[in-house]
Amino acid sequence: MGLRAGINTYAYVKDNPESFNDPTGLLAASTWGCDGQGNYVTFVIDTDPCTSDCTKAHEQQHIADAKAKWGSELCRNKPKGYIPTAPEDALPGYNWAYKHATECRAYRVEDACLAKMEGKCGCKDAAHARRYSALEGIDSNCNGT
Repeated sequence: MGLRAGINTYAYVKDNPESFNDPTGLLAASTWGCDGQGNYVTFVIDTDPCTSDCTKAHEQQHIADAKAKWGSELCRNKPKGYIPTAPEDALPGYNWAYKHATECRAYRVEDACLAKMEGKCGCKDAAHARRYSALEGIDSNCNGT
């Protein structure tokens, strides 16, 4: 990536290289996709033991939403790492309304998980800091729903 991406060389890991890990440099954020065997899988770059399960829960909500909308066949015959919602694939019905709805549900799941993690010894600060991000996601995607 180098400095061509900008002066902040840690932006791709949310300015926190200790908690987020992307050894390939290809993921801008945690996401979900295909495992190469027809199954859905999460790709989580959050390595903080206090928050990574909540990030995974967020992505698992997207998988549940995708299965509800398009069925369980989106990953059939797709290579490992294929991301069905990538802009170049333009799934029918993958529009801003769907994106906001699935993000709303996913951020609510993540926030509920982080709220529980705030009560765990040693995780209060990390979970509390991440809740700000989840609450911003709820605010910008849920439109009062």
